[in-house]
Amino acid sequence: MNGIWVEKIFEPERATSSLLAEMESTAAAIRQRAFDYYQRRGGASGNDLDDWLRAERELIWTPRAEMTENDENVTLRVDAAGLDARNLRVKATPNAILIRADAGHHHDESDGKVCFCDFGEKLFRQFELPKPIDVDRVAATLDKGILQIVAKKQTARQSRNIPVTVTATQSTTH
Repeated sequence: MNGIWVEKIFEPERATSSLLAEMESTAAAIRQRAFDYYQRRGGASGNDLDDWLRAERELIWTPRAEMTENDENVTLRVDAAGLDARNLRVKATPNAILIRADAGHHHDESDGKVCFCDFGEKLFRQFELPKPIDVDRVAATLDKGILQIVAKKQTARQSRNIPVTVTATQSTTH
């Protein structure tokens, strides 16, 4: 069993900007791959959506997963067959878990023409959590091709420790 390092992000705004940058980069790669397919077809219109979906399938791998919840934890199990622990990146925020990895799957032209491929080049999946978690208490392991992430839920006391600003106004009576 291999432990996976978990990046813990306490401010959701920071997680959002990081995620947006990753999504923009991925969208640009999909756009380029779809355009390459368009050019290979001789620039004929009518299959734009097919080109886009094919490029998306090739570049992004969305693995099967399950999420369970009990009184103390939220547990994710993700199919990570063929991935090495050092390639997996897990980010935890109070409300979501993001998993990324470079799958490292490439086609070898000596094997012949590729008719189809279900292996993506990147694993990219975000999970919205049913309850806020304690970001300090998230652990991830990889065992027999299954990535397991266990996150302790925030306690009622932790969720009440959020600073609140109160402004008072003074009223005058006549």
